[in-house]
Amino acid sequence: MHAIIHTLVDLACVTSVYFAVGDHIDLAVASLFILGYDFLAFAMQPFLGALASQEGWWGVISSAGCVMVAIGTALASIPLLCILLCGLGNAAFHVGGGVVALRHRPGEAKYVGLYVAPGAFGLFFGTIFGKWGTVSPFIFTGIMALCAITLMIFGRPTLRKAEPRPQPKRFFLVLSLLFMTVVARALVGTYLPFKWKETFLPGLILVGFVALGKGLGGILGDRFGLKRVGVLALLISAPLLMIGIHTPAVGMVGALFFNCSMALTVTALAMILPGFEGVGFGLTTLALYCGVFPSFFGIFEFMHAWYIVLPLILLSALMYYLGMKGLEER
Repeated sequence: MHAIIHTLVDLACVTSVYFAVGDHIDLAVASLFILGYDFLAFAMQPFLGALASQEGWWGVISSAGCVMVAIGTALASIPLLCILLCGLGNAAFHVGGGVVALRHRPGEAKYVGLYVAPGAFGLFFGTIFGKWGTVSPFIFTGIMALCAITLMIFGRPTLRKAEPRPQPKRFFLVLSLLFMTVVARALVGTYLPFKWKETFLPGLILVGFVALGKGLGGILGDRFGLKRVGVLALLISAPLLMIGIHTPAVGMVGALFFNCSMALTVTALAMILPGFEGVGFGLTTLALYCGVFPSFFGIFEFMHAWYIVLPLILLSALMYYLGMKGLEER
């Protein structure tokens, strides 16, 4: 249920943001609005995650997120309010659902992967609807209100907190390594020059492989170990992504492996912060924001070169390995 609503929330938010910052607004102002939305939706999650981690609050936070998105879509013609409500609503729903996924089976990555994977379709179609102007954001007002009611009734399962566990010997180092792993991956995802994904069908298929990678990564991680699967997936993805710059089929497989470590990193951060799983979940989205942020100002444009992207993937694999190794040392 949370996975389906995740898709709808992202779809509603992205469609509404594009509508709010349409052609009637100055380009510089529109860029600031988008930057502000991304800050609220991604960077605010660790703070809302602290509240969502409290006993019984995850359902309230996720339901409140849907309510805010519902109001934000209804106010899509008022850009500032739309950005504020959709951004905060998106963040609230994500961390509330994230806590549910992480506490469903503490220490397992499968449910995290299944929860985050469908969001890629929401982002994709939200961008399509927003750019093409084919769908009005106002139709999502009722849908989001219905999602909020559904979560209030069915979205508050009895969850298990992770058992208290000793902190890693080098707590802040491990936390920083896993955080920077996500930052490096976000940089790669932002600047990898897949020109072929700009057309609809290849783009949609790529999104399918991305979602499959996130879901499959969690399943394989539980079966063969978070550290082993995450490192191998990143290493395998590196040459495939490089070849995939000019060969779409290979690039799609590379994207699948590249995204396998997503759920694993979220789970690892939650293991470092037992009882504050919402904070761990939010730290990954904050890291994504840090990785994407430079693109708003044209920074690191030189990273379109394969000889910069490839070392970044390998660096991400190394940091993930060291972070997971540190997590095992207690």
